[in-house]
Amino acid sequence: MARRSKDWWIAIGVVVVIIIVLLVFWGKSDSDSQFEVTSGDSNSRLGVIEIIGPIFDSKPVLRTLEQFEEQGNLKGILLRIDSPGGVVAPSQEIYEEIQRVRDRGMPVVASLGTTCASGGYYIACAADSIVANPGTVTGSIGVYVQWPVFEKLLNRWGIEVETFKSGPFKDTGSPFRSIESGEKAWVQDWVDDTFEQFVLVVSESRHLPIDTVRHYATGRVYTGRQALEIGLVDQLGNFNRAVELLSRMTGIEGKPKLVYPKRILNLRTLLTEDIREWAPALWTFVNPFRYQWSVGVFK
Repeated sequence: MARRSKDWWIAIGVVVVIIIVLLVFWGKSDSDSQFEVTSGDSNSRLGVIEIIGPIFDSKPVLRTLEQFEEQGNLKGILLRIDSPGGVVAPSQEIYEEIQRVRDRGMPVVASLGTTCASGGYYIACAADSIVANPGTVTGSIGVYVQWPVFEKLLNRWGIEVETFKSGPFKDTGSPFRSIESGEKAWVQDWVDDTFEQFVLVVSESRHLPIDTVRHYATGRVYTGRQALEIGLVDQLGNFNRAVELLSRMTGIEGKPKLVYPKRILNLRTLLTEDIREWAPALWTFVNPFRYQWSVGVFK
């Protein structure tokens, strides 16, 4: 019996070692295989960047844009966005980097999926053209600050939190106390300034009068068809329609070859890159400041 138990633990140890080896080496490849490429004309390559889910961090998208530029043989970039929005600064960083790529002569088209709201729409505004499905949920131009307050709960249990601060606003947003009247005005000014940045981006990128943008920028979402009517998108269509549009813009004849960044999974990336990418995701649950359409668990 003892012998069988020992053999069992040896077998488990061997399996664990094999898994670790696979995690370490799986995904190792030369630089040419860091992309997944569909069939098509090798001289007609379009890079595809997918922005899926809430926007926590800009680094994955910025890294992909850098890799695409290093490729040097892409005709254009297609953004596939399906996001309710997210934290303000990463949305702005992605927008600015896409603008920089465009300024260097790289055409960009945004294809909107099920949802492209708030910070997702902010990013889409960086594209030369925006293509939405008729039922795409888009818009939600706005910003909000939100945090939980546990003061009454702590008082109920007789728990006190002592705070020493260098200034009256240093602990604004603390979940351990209610916000004071003077802080409310400051936070509202903070929100208003960031909102005006959003409105200005939409006005300039969509070539709409700023008062027109303010009229629609109430946080409301629109269908893709409604967004087309008010000038928030350029045309209706699915992902393939966006590919066709970008192909025409870049002079591609025939079927283009789509280039996707490949996710290389190994233990090294799991312990380094993945942790760095997920840390902002965890932070955003306590970070109150964001461009985001509030829905479901993201409210």
